[in-house]
Amino acid sequence: MDIAALRSRFDADPEGFRVTKEDIEEWRSQTNLPLDDLCDEIAWLLAVGFNSGQLPFLFCDEVINHMHGIMVQVYLPEVPRLHLGIFWEVYLAFDSGEFHAHLNDDPVEDYTKPFIRKILAHGRKGDQSR
Repeated sequence: MDIAALRSRFDADPEGFRVTKEDIEEWRSQTNLPLDDLCDEIAWLLAVGFNSGQLPFLFCDEVINHMHGIMVQVYLPEVPRLHLGIFWEVYLAFDSGEFHAHLNDDPVEDYTKPFIRKILAHGRKGDQSR
């Protein structure tokens, strides 16, 4: 799982960027992790990178959205904890940054950043799905 390589692909073509089934299969092969654990690991890396300012919101949001779509469409029986673990929490955190609740709000600052900080504060032990 090379987040830097994924980021390079995003930076080269933000509009055309996609996480693919092939990416997921490559990461599975590299890590030998079960899909639930792989999803949680990638989500954790995105949360840490976003919180540190190394990964921008749009990149993280795209990665987590594409991964969720692929998991639901292709792998759902293999990921019984998809909507229970860290992956789901991180997905919801980035999802909350997509929509303005008020005319003058900044959803990334108001919702995503505090949600990510809370996830990281609980650490991986905060994953109640195991």
